Amino acid sequence: MTTTLAALSLLLAAHAAPPAAPAASPSIAQRLATAKTAFRYDVSLVDGAAGDDDPLHADDVSVDRWYLAARGQAKGEHLGFGLTRYHYPAGDEAAAALKRYLDTADPNTGHTYAWDFALVDRANDDVWLIDAPCLYSHENFVALAHALRQLTGATDGDAVICTCGGGCDAISPSSGR
Repeated sequence: MTTTLAALSLLLAAHAAPPAAPAASPSIAQRLATAKTAFRYDVSLVDGAAGDDDPLHADDVSVDRWYLAARGQAKGEHLGFGLTRYHYPAGDEAAAALKRYLDTADPNTGHTYAWDFALVDRANDDVWLIDAPCLYSHENFVALAHALRQLTGATDGDAVICTCGGGCDAISPSSGR
């Protein structure tokens, strides 16, 4: 799990970094290369626009999607998770999108019948979404969610967590999840 959190940290640092001046900090490409070699993760930008049925998407929202995949396989399964950033024109719109995400979730299966964690980062007008298969344990997925809070700086942001094979719940930073 430490490797997973380190790869997530590197990806977020690469994405959040302002454009580097010549001979300054490593470029995004260099940071992603480090993630691929040092952390045994393949980090890839996922092509494709958000679908019309995506409750977090709107016409004026930019979307960036990545997939972090562990190299190798365990018992024929491929372990990895998706990370999506939705950038809104304003923090209030991001908060409204999170409410829409919670309101449109199926009470029995959530959005994907897997693990999902959506977090509002009002300071940057973003909603971050981690989606992972049920191969992740509850403990490991909650660790990913906590890491996302810490790494984005949105430690006091509203969030929604959808459990594997279950529904979704609004959570607050004080809930410990």
